[in-house]
Amino acid sequence: MKTPHSVTAALFLTIAALHSAPLNILYFTADDMNFDSSAVFGGPIKDLTPNVDKLAAEGLRFEHAYSTVAVCQPVRQTMFCGLYPHRSGSMGFFPVKAEVRTLNQQLRDAGYLISCYGKSKHLQPSDKFCFDVGDDTISRRPSKLADATRMVLRKAREEGKPFFHNINCYDPHRPFIGIKGPDDLAEGEKPSRYIKPEEVTQVPGFLEHFK
Repeated sequence: MKTPHSVTAALFLTIAALHSAPLNILYFTADDMNFDSSAVFGGPIKDLTPNVDKLAAEGLRFEHAYSTVAVCQPVRQTMFCGLYPHRSGSMGFFPVKAEVRTLNQQLRDAGYLISCYGKSKHLQPSDKFCFDVGDDTISRRPSKLADATRMVLRKAREEGKPFFHNINCYDPHRPFIGIKGPDDLAEGEKPSRYIKPEEVTQVPGFLEHFK
């Protein structure tokens, strides 16, 4: 049987080859964030995601990329293998098939240092989504993610390896800050900015809201 390969990995490795040197990769996701929440994609609230906007301005943006499924795990696994869920076996909360080759596997074979912070339980089976360092407990804590990022970059430099740094923030996924009261931080850190009611001009249809 022919082994399906990751289209995403092929793209990264092709770009790296064109640069004649390994390409360092930062792979960052925010859970359940609507595509037009950030200013760089037309978000109506100013200065809401300044660092994301800066990353996007300096990087490569895919403006016509769509998910073929509305569930977390198969979407994540699709991005790591480049196959439709019915091809990879990731229909709902299921692992990918044994013959599917993932981005992590290809980058590991290419000598990358791989990290995974958050959502590793939604990348199955774990041996196909292999990583060297990671932590599933700090994804609502930006300061700890910043420390982890410095550690990964330092480790990659010390070991002389390119890095694939994968950060998966649990925000803005439920539970939202304030659900249990004004002092509730949903097991995370105090946000750098609170949204004022008058700034909210529309609420996405998939979120419950009251007039």
